[in-house]
Amino acid sequence: MSNDSLIMIGSGVLGKQIFDYWNGSFTGIVKSHDSAIALSSEGIKASNEMPSNLDSQSVVFSTNGSPNQLEAIKSFVSLNPNFTGKAILISSTSYYQGTEGPVNEDSPGGDTPRSIACQEAEEAFTSSFKRGWILRCGGLFAPGRGPFTYLSRTRQIPPISTGQQLALFSYRDLQRLVIFLLNKDTQTISTLLCTVTKCPTRFEYYSAAFEKLNIAHQLPKDSPSGPLYQPDKLFQIFQPIDSDWTAALN
Repeated sequence: MSNDSLIMIGSGVLGKQIFDYWNGSFTGIVKSHDSAIALSSEGIKASNEMPSNLDSQSVVFSTNGSPNQLEAIKSFVSLNPNFTGKAILISSTSYYQGTEGPVNEDSPGGDTPRSIACQEAEEAFTSSFKRGWILRCGGLFAPGRGPFTYLSRTRQIPPISTGQQLALFSYRDLQRLVIFLLNKDTQTISTLLCTVTKCPTRFEYYSAAFEKLNIAHQLPKDSPSGPLYQPDKLFQIFQPIDSDWTAALN
């Protein structure tokens, strides 16, 4: 494989979007035979097997959930001990679950099981690769996907304090960011907190969503709590299209 080859481990919605814009060879790694058939039907080279003996290609880890990410990292490293290419880990703002107040890339993680699992995946990634990025993403959204779609279908919201911020980031901005970063030179592992400019509280977001859906509601307005996301580092190098949280209301 050449240096413009991209291996996408966990090639779901994000993988399909990256495939549409990637100028090079693309291979999607998925667990199920049905998923591989679905990718192939869209013209994407797909495999159920983790690749081996790679050296200078690029790899993106985008499986569902931190435990699966950790498993994928360990498997990839064992099969590709001489890999020196760029790597990206699609991580999550669950890293900060259980913390309070302003957080950025240098903030410590929380002490909840989800946060600890996220930290373990990031630590494995950092110790396994020398060039690349960890992208701590807010909840991903696109038309037909995300919290607004879930609310429109279920008329329910997660049982979480409405005083907490709702971290959000769009699929199309993540696709753009991944390709932007893979085309940059780097000799280190860097972390980026990926959210909209100012994340809404859950009260702000779901009040607006209920109103747009014309659904009567009585949301409790809880006191502010939880992490306050500060994605300044991201915005210094990249300009998201969906920088305002209201983009997630569709």
